Amino acid sequence: MHEYLRRILLAQANGIFIEPGYSNLTICHDNNCSIHKGQDCDCDPWLIVEAEKEVFCIGKNGEKTLHPSKGFTLKKTTIQ
Repeated sequence: MHEYLRRILLAQANGIFIEPGYSNLTICHDNNCSIHKGQDCDCDPWLIVEAEKEVFCIGKNGEKTLHPSKGFTLKKTTIQ
């Protein structure tokens, strides 16, 4: 399973819901992540949620964390 999907599922289990149409989820993968080669995500990605009233990240254990700083390339992943 992709690391970012695992975190999203943990966040939902923790009561953090990403509402379609009301939230934007951006996933920033490490430069050396296998997702850039078409494989499963194997990095420590930043999951940035832009909701109606707040912006936050989803941490390794599905918790809300602060916004990331630098060292990542932006590659948006569409979740259907």
